[in-house]
Amino acid sequence: MIDRLIHTMQSLQRLMRSQEVTANNMANLNTPGYKADKLFYHSFMEKVDGEAVTKVIPGQTINMEQGHFESTSNPYDLAIEGNGFFQVELEGQDLLTRNGRFRLDADGYMVNEQGAYVHGGNGIVHIPPMAHTNMADNEVNVEIMKDGTIMLNGLVHDKIDLMTVDRVEQLERHSTGYFTAPPNVGLYVDEESSMLQGYYEAGNVNALSELTDMITNATMFEAQQNAMTTTDELLSRATNTLGKF
Repeated sequence: MIDRLIHTMQSLQRLMRSQEVTANNMANLNTPGYKADKLFYHSFMEKVDGEAVTKVIPGQTINMEQGHFESTSNPYDLAIEGNGFFQVELEGQDLLTRNGRFRLDADGYMVNEQGAYVHGGNGIVHIPPMAHTNMADNEVNVEIMKDGTIMLNGLVHDKIDLMTVDRVEQLERHSTGYFTAPPNVGLYVDEESSMLQGYYEAGNVNALSELTDMITNATMFEAQQNAMTTTDELLSRATNTLGKF
C-alpha cells in the first residue's frame, strides 16, 4: 500500500515536470529561433535488498528541427538554412543562437533584440555610419550573401561565419534562444549551412502538439490524484480496522 503511494507521488512529480516543459514551450511560441524542449524517460532495473526494482530517470533534450522562415523588410534579418548557429556576444559571454532578428544599434554595431553583438570575421560586426543614415545622398546598399559575406555597394566589408559542433545535441541551453558548447565539444565554422537575407527563422514549437500534451498531462495528473486519494482512504480504513483488535 505504501509502495503504491510512493509510485503515485513519483508519477505526479513527472507529470508536473512535463507540464512545466510544455508551458515553457508555449510561452516561447513566438520567440524567433526558439527550439522546443522535449522530455523523455528511460527505465532500468537494479537490485535493492536482493529484489529487482524498476527505476525511471527523466531526461530532457532539445528539438533542433528547423522552423519556418518569416519574410521582413529588414536587410539585417537573417535566417539559417542548415544546422549552423550565429555566434553572438552577450554581457561578455560568447553564445550560439538561431535567432537572426538583427538590427544596427546607435553606434552601428549589428545586434539582436537583447543587444547581443554579432561575431564576424573582423570581430564584432560594425557597419559604417553612411550605411545606416537616413540621408539619401549617402545611401549604401547592404547585401549579405548566402555564405555570410557582407557587401557594401558591391565591396566586401566583413563576413558572418556560422558555427556548429559535430552533433547539435551536444549543445546545452544557456537561456531562452541561446546555447553554449561544453568545453570538451569542438566548435568550428559551418561550411554547409547558408543564410537568407531579409528573413528570420520562427520557433519550431508545434502549438497543437503542445496543447495536446498539456491536456493529456492534466488528465493523467487528475487520475493520479484520484488514485492517491483512494489509496489513502483504503490505508486509513485498514489502520482503523487493525486498531479495533
